[in-house]
Amino acid sequence: DVAIVFEHAFEPDPPPEGVELVELFDDPPRILLPADHPLARARSVRAADLAGGTWVRAHHGSAARLVDHVLAGAGVHPAVVHAGHGDEPIEAQAFVAAGHGVTVAHRLNVILDPEQITPVALRDAPVRRIQAAIMRDQRAPAPRAVIDALREVGRRRRAR
Repeated sequence: DVAIVFEHAFEPDPPPEGVELVELFDDPPRILLPADHPLARARSVRAADLAGGTWVRAHHGSAARLVDHVLAGAGVHPAVVHAGHGDEPIEAQAFVAAGHGVTVAHRLNVILDPEQITPVALRDAPVRRIQAAIMRDQRAPAPRAVIDALREVGRRRRAR
């Protein structure tokens, strides 16, 4: 009855006919740095600040497109190593934890040990919109209750 979906701000994709997208909250991207990186204690960084280092990029998928978008927007062409596949490859985080580069991941997908990886806010980066997908004109109480609860989660995330 309810699907949780996401959409990158830099590649909007309209829903299929008959499907309604309900905005829940935005999930900002973070630069993932090895914990001992010189910029690990910064409040925020720009991709250009890391142009001289190695970046970790998935082979394909939305995670790869996000890294490509961030680097192109900054006009930088750093060394790139490939790790993993898909939307949020854990392999890229493992490379960062091992000190083999930096990457971009969304806040919800940072799952490795914070003693090994430090997520830092990325300036001028596109957000990912977290949405609920439901059939248009859905009136059943259970899906609507789930959406209301998810909206509350989003409000609480913004308040933090």
